[in-house]
Amino acid sequence: NTRKLDYEWVLGLDKYGKEAFKRTDHIKNRCSVDGMPDNLALVTHNHPSSSSFSDPDIHVAIACGVGEMRVASELYDYYLWTHPEQWKKKGFSSREAYARKATDRYREIDIDLRIEKYNPKVIDDYRDSLKAKGIDWRSYQRYGEDNLWDEICKKYARMQTHETMTKLSKEFGFVYKRIRKRGGKHGK
Repeated sequence: NTRKLDYEWVLGLDKYGKEAFKRTDHIKNRCSVDGMPDNLALVTHNHPSSSSFSDPDIHVAIACGVGEMRVASELYDYYLWTHPEQWKKKGFSSREAYARKATDRYREIDIDLRIEKYNPKVIDDYRDSLKAKGIDWRSYQRYGEDNLWDEICKKYARMQTHETMTKLSKEFGFVYKRIRKRGGKHGK
């Protein structure tokens, strides 16, 4: 059962339901999707952490024109549908530009939710150090400066990405669902 694996795997199917991409990484907790073809009908993968979609997942779904993306975990199944031409409707020059905007916004929402829920001193300290360097604290990753994101994740429990995805979906017009699995650790 792939739900209980302690490593990540990914499978992509074309519009005929045939396997078009498959990758697994038994060492790291994250699979690379380099070389994944565009316009796959379905991309499904697992998250050993039971979290929802990550910012790289959002980027891949949009930039590669994935019809449906799924995450299977021990507790939940997560589903994401993005419209392949949404980037045009939103006035972006390319799917890649739209994907970058969505992933940047994902990070902003997630940080805002962390501040709202935890308001840890480390966030304030890092934000102040970035401001002192003349860097907008929300843009830390683009400039390769202090990696606030990783530091927060290391020091504090990861917030449920479900809330981030719910907000992002409303802003960007995605369809997003989370369904609790029966028979999972806490399933009914």
